[in-house]
Amino acid sequence: MRISLLVALGLSALPIFSKPKDPKHAKNVIVLLQDAGGIATLNGASIYGYNAPLKLFVQSWPQIGLSNTSPASAWVTDSAAGMTAIVTGQKTRNGVISETSDAVPGQKEGRPLKTILEYAEERGLSTGVVTNVEVADATPAACYSHVNDRKRWGDIFLQIFTPRFGDGVDIAFGGGRSQIYEQTRKAGKDLDAIARQHNRPVYASLSDLPAGATRGLVVVDGEMDVPSAARRAIQALSKNGKGTF
Repeated sequence: MRISLLVALGLSALPIFSKPKDPKHAKNVIVLLQDAGGIATLNGASIYGYNAPLKLFVQSWPQIGLSNTSPASAWVTDSAAGMTAIVTGQKTRNGVISETSDAVPGQKEGRPLKTILEYAEERGLSTGVVTNVEVADATPAACYSHVNDRKRWGDIFLQIFTPRFGDGVDIAFGGGRSQIYEQTRKAGKDLDAIARQHNRPVYASLSDLPAGATRGLVVVDGEMDVPSAARRAIQALSKNGKGTF
């Protein structure tokens, strides 16, 4: 099972990015996103693991929200359209990442849709994306990039260096290093040179990330160690008194 941990967003409350009147209002939000993790899947996991329903920790939470992630022009969604619906509140075509539904995959760009991560950046929160899949894959990428073709991993990742709001995603940890570098080379671009230009090196392992860093890009070959990566991300992002996303 492919599971993505997005240290990013709370779908329960866009008001979290306005100044809270209630001093107890949460300022730090984490979403743990499981691909295809609907109610039936959770119930199945509980029965499989515990031989009883409603035994997962997530099933003990007091609130639940449902999101319709069907695409704009098909019956069944893919990760690109599905995650776009989650992080922007708008539907798009399969294969399109955080752009309007008039985009044509691989042919025509749509208008960029503002993501929850970008709302957080606009308001000065620290933001991060941590995943056990490729960091430029559709699910994590929909938080920080806008493209008409989910296969364009090089273009997707390079958007980290040219954010539309704030100073861009602070933490991005995931896999896909060889593929991302290969695609940027084929496009005639030097990823490491671009990273140096923006003072944002792309580290090959979590151990390479300097201790105490509040921002960092770590892209590995293979699968990211999500528990370790999540701890490093939360440690870095939590230093921002305005909150984390």
